[in-house]
Amino acid sequence: MTAVDWDRLKTYIDKSGMWNLIINFPQDLAKAYDLAVKCVENFAFREPENVVIAGMGGSAIGGDLTREYFFDKAQIPIHVTRWFKPPFFAGKKTFAIVSSYSGNTEETISMMKGFLEKGCEMVIISSNGFLEKVAERKNIPFIKIPSGRPPRTALAYLYVPMLVLLDKAGVKGFSKSELNESIRVLEPMKEELCENGMTAQTAKNLAKEITGRVPLIYGYTPYYSVAFRFKTQINENAKYHAFAAEIPEMFHNEIMGWEGLQSASYFPIILRGKEENRELKVRIDYFKKVLDRSGISYREMFSKGEGRLANQLSLLYIADTVSYFLALLHHLDPMPVSTISGLKKRIEEDYSPLSNFEKELLK
Repeated sequence: MTAVDWDRLKTYIDKSGMWNLIINFPQDLAKAYDLAVKCVENFAFREPENVVIAGMGGSAIGGDLTREYFFDKAQIPIHVTRWFKPPFFAGKKTFAIVSSYSGNTEETISMMKGFLEKGCEMVIISSNGFLEKVAERKNIPFIKIPSGRPPRTALAYLYVPMLVLLDKAGVKGFSKSELNESIRVLEPMKEELCENGMTAQTAKNLAKEITGRVPLIYGYTPYYSVAFRFKTQINENAKYHAFAAEIPEMFHNEIMGWEGLQSASYFPIILRGKEENRELKVRIDYFKKVLDRSGISYREMFSKGEGRLANQLSLLYIADTVSYFLALLHHLDPMPVSTISGLKKRIEEDYSPLSNFEKELLK
């Protein structure tokens, strides 16, 4: 592979300091837990029949991870919704978590308004903005997280509080020991990233391999949410197309695409974790043989640790760094998302949703 002066690229391209926001993820996890535990001390909730988590973009990924973390643990269903209105079934026995880093996300505020109308029990997770004002006016429990960073870099604060909240609401399955293990697993990875060790080399080499091809990222429960996060991090940080698909569903349709004439334009990445059973292994091994026969190069990413949380977060940590190095290779500052910002400005010019929400919710 061609030698790359990564330090030079980092100095001249990463003007906003995205690197530090990414590598400090282990410390953010610990801080997020302490913050959440302190916030929920005085919260009291009814026993829920279902959970609905509302969010968009980086603020919704925590919900995806939470749903997968609890998929075979929670005694009640957990739904994640990215839309303007709550699902029909939401009602007085719904525990609603409203997640918006900025506090000004139109879709999420609209969802929160619907939760109020349906009488749902609700908690808001945000750094400030309009949602903080509504929480104060309507006396809604509020978890205030640190501000001043892009939502996608605040994942620790948008995920860990959900685990703590659900435990407080009686949805059992999360333990502090799993978080402690996750931090122990991530700390050596951070050292290797800072010192150009094995984790850094793995991430840099994968970024090089992706360049020039479209990554198709495959994952299975409880790691599909990480695959989707990987896709969105490549989109936002590297300004580059990427797609995610779920195992085993993709073996019933998408696998046929690898027989096509354009398959060489794509780069498959398979996320693999501790909870891989025989059924999954047989399918993945077959898929790898299909790729080998077609002459398609691919990569596998393996998780670290014993617990589900450590497996999720170790895959996520390396995925975030790959997206960062891919941005550097493309000579693009990973921080700005000007097209997204442009859309928000266009919406505000057209119908000013926050002004309308103020009239409806703060009167």
